Amino acid sequence: LSQQKKIICYHDEDAGPNVAFDLLDFNGKKLKFFPIKKDILNLKISNDEKQIAFSLTHGEVYLLKSDGNEKWHKKINGEILDLDVSSGDHPKVAVLFLTAKGQKLIVFDENGKTQAEGIPPAHMEQIEIAPLNMHLVLYGNNSQGQNLLLFEGQKKTLKAKWHISGAKYVDFTPSVQVTKDFILMSYEDSDTKHNHVLLFDFEGKLLADIALQTEEGAYLYSHSFAEERAYLYIATDDSTLSAFKISKDLF
Repeated sequence: LSQQKKIICYHDEDAGPNVAFDLLDFNGKKLKFFPIKKDILNLKISNDEKQIAFSLTHGEVYLLKSDGNEKWHKKINGEILDLDVSSGDHPKVAVLFLTAKGQKLIVFDENGKTQAEGIPPAHMEQIEIAPLNMHLVLYGNNSQGQNLLLFEGQKKTLKAKWHISGAKYVDFTPSVQVTKDFILMSYEDSDTKHNHVLLFDFEGKLLADIALQTEEGAYLYSHSFAEERAYLYIATDDSTLSAFKISKDLF
């Protein structure tokens, strides 16, 4: 947490089953830890570093302040696949979870009350809250191909505004990143297996298609966008790191 000069050490389900995370200062001194009794599944930090959200097995969701103190915690009827938390003084927590009847979405307000619910039209694995407009961006990868869709995030019943389906399943699924201006998604050619990074606006329009000059079969391993300088960094598993300048003309 650069603004607060703190570090969150996320334990995940293997590194320490009784602790969700440790909170340290920049000198490595442990300030706090958050004890848990179930396995932790996900942990997200809001862009302004003011909120921490995480989930445990058996449908437990927590919202904490950046000092590690609990704001609220909820129990939902399903296993949580992913979640995200928004910035600001009135944070929202969006949760993607699986029930016996299929996948569902739920959005909680700052007090833990249900604000909106919905059902994804395709299999999804990742959920992100768009920083400015509170839309929900979801990404999935299964035997039918890759899926990217956007839900309107303000209504009681969530409905998909648009849905884009990719050509095929990809062997390695990197994360989708959502900035204030666009959505970044990886894409793999069905024939050559070369990787691309696609940029979409919040209307589903393709802004850019960045082809990566990788060895055949190399996976796109990770990507990150530096908002202030508009640089996109992309790593692939053939030991290549690439940097791109994203033009403001795109958006």
